[in-house]
Parts: sequence; C-alpha cells; structure tokens
Amino acid sequence: MTDYRLISADSHVSEPPDLWATRCNEKFRGRAPRLAVNPPGLEGAYFLYEGYAPHPIGIGLGAGKSPEELKEFLTKATYADARPGGWDPAERLKDNEIDGVEADVLYTTLGFRIFWLRDVALQADCFRAYNDWLAEYCGYAPKRMAGLALISLYDPKAGARELERCAKLGLKGAMIWCSPPEEQPYSSEVYDPFWAAAQEMNMPISLHAITGMGMESQWNWGERYMRSTVLSHEVEKSFSVLIFSGVLDRFPRLQIVSAENNCGWIPYYLQRMDRAFERQRVAAGFPNKLKPSEYFQRQMWCTYIDDYVGVAPGLLLAAFPGSGRARLQGRQRRGPLQDHPRQRRPALRLRRVGNRAAPSAAIPAKTGIHESAFELVAKWVPAFAGTPVGDMQ
Repeated sequence: MTDYRLISADSHVSEPPDLWATRCNEKFRGRAPRLAVNPPGLEGAYFLYEGYAPHPIGIGLGAGKSPEELKEFLTKATYADARPGGWDPAERLKDNEIDGVEADVLYTTLGFRIFWLRDVALQADCFRAYNDWLAEYCGYAPKRMAGLALISLYDPKAGARELERCAKLGLKGAMIWCSPPEEQPYSSEVYDPFWAAAQEMNMPISLHAITGMGMESQWNWGERYMRSTVLSHEVEKSFSVLIFSGVLDRFPRLQIVSAENNCGWIPYYLQRMDRAFERQRVAAGFPNKLKPSEYFQRQMWCTYIDDYVGVAPGLLLAAFPGSGRARLQGRQRRGPLQDHPRQRRPALRLRRVGNRAAPSAAIPAKTGIHESAFELVAKWVPAFAGTPVGDMQ
C-alpha cells in the first residue's frame, strides 16, 4: 500500500493570550485585542476587540469534543482546556506525529475578527505583531509548518510591503479579507500593487471564512445554523468579482485559495458563472479572455473537510485545533480514502474530473485534532520542499 505524504492545508494556531498586549506598538496597547477570563456577566474566556461584543474562544479550541461536550465548551472553555500545540510548536509536532500528519499550513484563529476592525493603523499593527510571532512559531520546524501572514488591505501598497516583509521572515502565503469593504471592492485597480507583489513572490492569497466585511461573516443571524449554511456565499461573491473584473487576466500567475468554505458548491457555481459569461458577455462587455471555469482551474483553489462531491483543484484540511474536527470513532487502520466507504464517492469524483492529487487516507486520529489524514494536492507542497509555489502546476 502506498505511503502517502499527509499534509493539512488548513490548520490553525491558538495565539498566546498576551500576544497583542505585549507586541503591539505602545500607542495601541490600550486598544489592542486581548483575552479576558470571566468578564462581567460572562463565564469562560472571551476575545475582546474594538467595536464588537466579546467573543467566546471555545470554538477555536474544541478539537476532539463531541457535540454534547461542545454545548458547554463553546461558551465556557479557556486555554486551560485546550491542547497546547496551538501555541507551542513542539507540542504541535507531537500531536501531528500521533495522527500521522507530516506538516501543516497554518492560519490564525483569533485574528479572523481583527480583519473586521475599521481603524487602519490599529489593524495593520495588530497584523504586524501576529506575523512576527507566527514567523517565530514556524521557525521551530520550518519544513513542517507553513505560516500564512495577515495582511491589511485598506492601503494595498502598504499591504504589498508587509507581504514582502513576511516572505523574508519565511512565511509562505497570506490571508486577506474574504470580502472587502463595499466602498473598496476587489474589482478596483487600487489593489493591483498587492496582486502584483503576490504574483511576483509566488505567495498564494487565502480568503478564509469569517474574515470578510460582508454580512455572511459579520451579521448576527440569531440562529447558529444560518451562518454555517450560508457562509460560502461570501467567497463566491469575491471569486466572481476577481474573475469577471479581469484581475486574473491582469495577473495570470496569482493564486487564490478559498479556505474552510468547503467545495461541494463549486460545480454548480462554475456552471452558473460559465452560463452568465456565455449569455451576457457581449451585452455586458465582460473583458475576460477565458471562461470563468478556466480561470478557476488555472488560479483558484479550495480547502475542504468532508464534502462528498467536489471539483478539482482542492486542498484537504484538518483545521486543528478548531471545534469543527470531531474525534474519529472506530477508524483503526491506515489506507487509501477508498478504504473508508463514507468517503469513497468524493475520492472517485475528484479523480474523475481530473484532480491532480492522489487519494487521501483515513487514519485513527487519536488526538481528535484531525478529522482524517490529508494529502495536500499541489499548491502548498513547495512550501515544505523549497520549490517556488508558482512553479507547481
């Protein structure tokens, strides 16, 4: 049986509680995001950030918890209840060793909501402080950890400079808004210096769930199921803008990743975009040289957890140490994805539509931090092998 190389394309760090309080510029420290345990009227640990209600941190620490356990954990958990691998790189390697995962692409956890801040200077300084810490964290085992910087794009030229700084620190890509402010859409050429820098440095750009300025990320839906079921609409809108506005024509080597939005929606989405292009391209004057689905195949990627129908190109993710990863019950062997009947169909489907990845494997995740084992398909492997990302096609 083939011994697959198993890499998570979307895992997470758990930022140290005092990260921004100690690392932000002194003039921002009184306003910097911070953690508080049992703030007035609340029980558990909460993330406090300017302009928004306190946010319980349990959802980012719930690896291995059952649905019954999550009911209490989500609102009352503190870092004392979490696996230390989220902030201790040595412990992360131990967890990955237990689960058979060789390496991780690392996203933020608390930083998602810092994308919502409206104060330009405060956000940029918070991101700088995080990027410095993440580079140190990944420096513990750079061949097994690919960190993604947080980039503020209120000023895209400044964002391009920070991207270059982070590349020199050893980070392998970057996160930006899943959707930008309405008054500064991704169709605007104001972003061109940033797209150009990302393309030149072969730095993939990720649009992760919950980082947007749109209602999908920020709206208080009242019922938890609403955000869970409509969240992917936000990245759909951003992908449509990037394609139809000509950004991917102007920057044909720019690589864009949809992170933690899953991928089962993509076949229908591509079908609708292609239909809109064919029917409306003359009347609407679309500038595109290719069909939307061809841009997607050339320049766009998605991470997914457990979708049973998908489309290439896709990257499988673990999302350690978040609560979306349930403990694996009853999986006691390692083997190709087809060995696990519940996941057989997506493997066959992905191969049939031309995915360039070998099938993944189902493994017993003893720590509860990885829902399954993950083969990283083409985009992040160079981060560990030393090959420029843009050279992998």
